[in-house]
Amino acid sequence: MRANGPPLAENREATQSELLSAIGMAQHPSLEELRHAVLVDRSGFNLLDELEGKLVTTPAFLEGDQPSVADALLAWATHDVIDLVCTAADRRDRYPCIDGYVGRCLAHDAFVRAMREHLADAGALDQARPTRVQRGGVRVGSQIDAQVFSTDARRAADVVKGINADYKKKETQRQKEKAAAAAKSAAEPKPAASPAASEPAPVFSLGATRIPRTLDDKAKIDASLAMLASAANVVQPELVAHDAAVDAPALDRALAGKAGVPCKNLFLKAKKARDDKDSGLWLVCAPTDAVVDLKALQTALGYKDQLRFAQPDVLAASLDVEQGHVTPLALVNDPACKVNVVLDAGMVADPATVLWFHPMVNTASLGIAAAALIDFVRSTGRVPTLLPFARANANANAVADAGSEDDKAGAVEPLVLTLTHELAQDRVLAHVGKAFSAWRRENVDALGLALDRPKGHGTHNLLLKDSKTKQLYLVCLAQWRHVDMKTIGDKLGAKNLRMAGPADIETAICLVHGCITPLWLYNNPQASVQLVVDAELLKTPDKPLVVCVGCSDAKDHSQHRVVDVSIAQMLSIAKEGQLGKTHVVLELDA
Repeated sequence: MRANGPPLAENREATQSELLSAIGMAQHPSLEELRHAVLVDRSGFNLLDELEGKLVTTPAFLEGDQPSVADALLAWATHDVIDLVCTAADRRDRYPCIDGYVGRCLAHDAFVRAMREHLADAGALDQARPTRVQRGGVRVGSQIDAQVFSTDARRAADVVKGINADYKKKETQRQKEKAAAAAKSAAEPKPAASPAASEPAPVFSLGATRIPRTLDDKAKIDASLAMLASAANVVQPELVAHDAAVDAPALDRALAGKAGVPCKNLFLKAKKARDDKDSGLWLVCAPTDAVVDLKALQTALGYKDQLRFAQPDVLAASLDVEQGHVTPLALVNDPACKVNVVLDAGMVADPATVLWFHPMVNTASLGIAAAALIDFVRSTGRVPTLLPFARANANANAVADAGSEDDKAGAVEPLVLTLTHELAQDRVLAHVGKAFSAWRRENVDALGLALDRPKGHGTHNLLLKDSKTKQLYLVCLAQWRHVDMKTIGDKLGAKNLRMAGPADIETAICLVHGCITPLWLYNNPQASVQLVVDAELLKTPDKPLVVCVGCSDAKDHSQHRVVDVSIAQMLSIAKEGQLGKTHVVLELDA
């Protein structure tokens, strides 16, 4: 832009301003310096002020209602300075008329094309340098987006492609290593295929058979028996009716004295599928006392990301069965074979072993031979994956043997990763309901404790993890405590404490959402969590504390389910759930 004097911005400065604006750096010191030079130190200051004063009285364009050549020259000379050098505040407060005028001119596409042609003919445009005629939009922080003209951008891209046409990047060391490994693998002789590998994959052979969850219990049982008879030649299997078995211990109690292996069923989903053909859905069938380590299972199945319990809606959509009623028989409802199957290798090692499963309802159990189970799974179009799972009985028995007869009678069976959040919640509620009758009403008021703590809570609880040793700690503090993790770590001798993640919490105590309290250690028989209790709470061990037993949102206190329970009672429940593991006392300054 020139006005009977030196240019408002040199070519180098104009180019730099376009670049800085294009990358969103309107506040860059160089652009601020250029703005100061244009608006203060050079003639541009007086010129823009003078132009602003004249345009105040101009209704649309300089010579009427339509833009003219004079408008073209003025808009072309002004818009770069206004868009790239002036800030949004300058455009809004100091030069609103120039800003509006330039906008009106550049809003006419036909005028812009005519302007470009006229200026090119007059030699006012440098044809070798792409030019911008579209205005930039103001963004947050007074930044202005520079929008290049599409034809100019395409022309510049073609030039760059031509420059790089013959360029080839140098092979990296990593690429060389991968190529060498691939060549070595290709040169190695391939092992002969085993008979099992050459065996054709099974197909879904159950036709239109379905057992939807909308049927009544008797209809589900009858349909299950008929399906097993046709799919696996299971005739008149033993059927046991019992109370609803919502977890593995309940199933063990219901089948006490029955020969065979009671089985639990876990429905899992990978956070990220292995490839485009993988659904990431798995049904794991194992004995009730099997230890299913999700991290180890994740590795064994070839997943890099987390493997965890699937949500109820995913279960319903995949197998058309409700939580607490999961069974391998539900595979009949997945003819697309999206759900994969893992069976414990030990329980099917002997084809004659009797395995107990729900017949689509948890108020009954059905005993079938291991060989029949595999035949049925294959009839649903799947090849089951066989993996060995460890047993938790040895640890449980050792703890029981070390205690009294009363301890043995009340011992908690290992639950390692057998529960969903909902079933674990029901288990805690049922146990606390039997142990204590002093339930409080929901939506409790504050108890005179510190106002900056949640209402309806008598303790403050943190589930922490030492990132170095992987040890988990549930720290139960007095409600008024304000303690940082470094202080807690120093007291416990843990140097790398941090908040435990959702996966650690779910794996340890089956909790997915809501308040964490020592009561949930009732679901930690593997004793992977060390309970740490504030010494201040132990000064009054029998004092009733308001504690949330279960909720869906720890911040929404209107739906907490709370109970009056002392710290001594909570310690008793935690110790019972963790098979005798004791707590650690945390001594803190007052």
